[in-house]
Amino acid sequence: MKIPTILVASVAAACGLVGLGALSQSADGAATPPEQDQTYQMYANVDAEGDLGSNHDAVKVSLDAADHVYTIKFAHTISHCAATVQAGRAGGSDPVLAASSVVAQSGTGAFVTRFTDPDGNTINDPFMITVTCIK
Repeated sequence: MKIPTILVASVAAACGLVGLGALSQSADGAATPPEQDQTYQMYANVDAEGDLGSNHDAVKVSLDAADHVYTIKFAHTISHCAATVQAGRAGGSDPVLAASSVVAQSGTGAFVTRFTDPDGNTINDPFMITVTCIK
């Protein structure tokens, strides 16, 4: 008994044996995996006074002392990036206060962050910011 080709293809697709678009072919006919988004990370260790410590692709940090807002400028655009900030020593003798942080993009190349103590007062605190981006 001859099974129609269309039936075999339908059964194979239903069983997951054939994935539409799972592989493509290069010019020489070899199968190549689909292109995936690539990510990269940048980071900066910053002390409570706004001095930049160890970093990767961080260019500059400024501190608005009146508002306790740190602006961290990076070498690459941050339009496809997310950042996390964690209070902690960036070297030196700064004490780490029990602080929570807020971080947001500022333009296309910088993040801003601010720390508050348990009473809700804005404070200066050493921290590390890690930025993950999609190329």
